[in-house]
Amino acid sequence: MEKSFIPKLEKTAVAKEVALEKVSHLFKPLGQETINKNGEITIENNSIKIVLSYEDINLGIEDTPRSEEEFIGTQLGARERALIKFLDFKPEDYSLLKNYSIQNKINGSLINLNEELGENTKYVKKGGEDMSESASHYLNTYIKLNIEPKSAAGILTLMHEVGHKKDPAIDPLEIMLVSIGKEKEESILQKEMIDRERYAWAYSLSQLRPYLPGLNITKNAIDIFVHKWALGSYSASINPEIFEKETRGIFAKLIEYFKK
Repeated sequence: MEKSFIPKLEKTAVAKEVALEKVSHLFKPLGQETINKNGEITIENNSIKIVLSYEDINLGIEDTPRSEEEFIGTQLGARERALIKFLDFKPEDYSLLKNYSIQNKINGSLINLNEELGENTKYVKKGGEDMSESASHYLNTYIKLNIEPKSAAGILTLMHEVGHKKDPAIDPLEIMLVSIGKEKEESILQKEMIDRERYAWAYSLSQLRPYLPGLNITKNAIDIFVHKWALGSYSASINPEIFEKETRGIFAKLIEYFKK
């Protein structure tokens, strides 16, 4: 491993089970949830107000693209259908996140996700509570969340995926070429992966800074959730020596997986 690459890695990492135990409060509801006659959901506490709405997904699969070229050349509807082919996406398990906003009731600051993402399509797993396998597509067509953005953890993850969309270092054409066979050295890919993940988490935290107290996200919670778990898992896949001693037994199978 290149010396210049070492500082990119987290110094320690914890297993998912350990992180979940230490920051379990981040996965709890933020406040009272109400639904109006139009199906709009409001979640509110003393400091934060979230407004969102879902729509059912109705995708035809008769013309699902079967190659990368077909996928790129299709209209948005077919791109959505392509998720079924390329990502084992099961529409019945997800809802379309139609609208989403979060407001700081103390200072009035507001994030409107529709304004942030424009025509991007946002899918949320029904009843999702696991941040794992959430993703942003490199051709800027969707965000897929496996955790509902109703908790602090869900909101952090959502804005992390938005951060991938905002990353100026992402070159969709280059990533597309890599995905269809253009090879890169493993060390370069690893460095780029860490850089992209660091950018996305930095974006999430910077955008949510005015909301952190209302979301009960402390510095310690950030250290565990973002650094030791999210970024730590990536770093540990590259250098297993960063695992904290008390969690190395839990990580044993994960280490073997990444060595394959």
